[in-house]
Parts: sequence; C-alpha cells; structure tokens
Amino acid sequence: MDVMKTIIFFLSISASFAGYAQNAQQQGDSTTQAPYENKDDILYRKLDNMVAVPAAEVPQQLRSAWDQQRYRGWAQGKIFRSADGKTYELQLEKNNKTKIYRFDAQGKVVKE
Repeated sequence: MDVMKTIIFFLSISASFAGYAQNAQQQGDSTTQAPYENKDDILYRKLDNMVAVPAAEVPQQLRSAWDQQRYRGWAQGKIFRSADGKTYELQLEKNNKTKIYRFDAQGKVVKE
C-alpha cells in the first residue's frame, strides 16, 4: 500500500510541475523577450507607420524646439516621423537609458 501512495504522490507532483511549466511557457520567459517598453515603442511605430528620418530632414520648427538643453545631442539621436508627417519621435540615449519624446510637426510636445 505504501508503494501505491508513493506512486500517486510522485504523479501528483509531476502533474503540478507540468502545469506550471505550461503556464510559464504561455506567459513567456521575460529573460528571452525584449523589455516591455521596447515592444510598446515598436508597436507604436508600426501602428503610426513611423519611419526613420535623417537629422538633415528635420523641419526648422522642430530644430528650434530641440535646441533646448533637454534635447542636447538630438542630431545624434534616432528620429522617426509618421507617414502623414504630423508626428515626430526623438530617441535620445544618455547613460545607457533611452528617453523618447514625441512632437507634432510644429515642435509642440505630444501628450500621451
């Protein structure tokens, strides 16, 4: 009888681990996925058809707005524009952290 209890005990533990592993796999392993904010930004750019823009093609209104201390080094950052040209995104990397700013074509900050 003790053998039967042992077998049932091990089967129940195995089933628990199998259920846990399946649940963890469905949720995804955060160590192998991109950070949430990166996926969010990629999705944002896809939904708004954001395309990369060279610094030389940035409108003068934006250049003036970006000359503030806060945006220092903007020309070396990554710049994206929506397909309709109404929204711009500036990504600045400082101290291994990326800060994202969004603007309209006139240089006003877009509130999210």
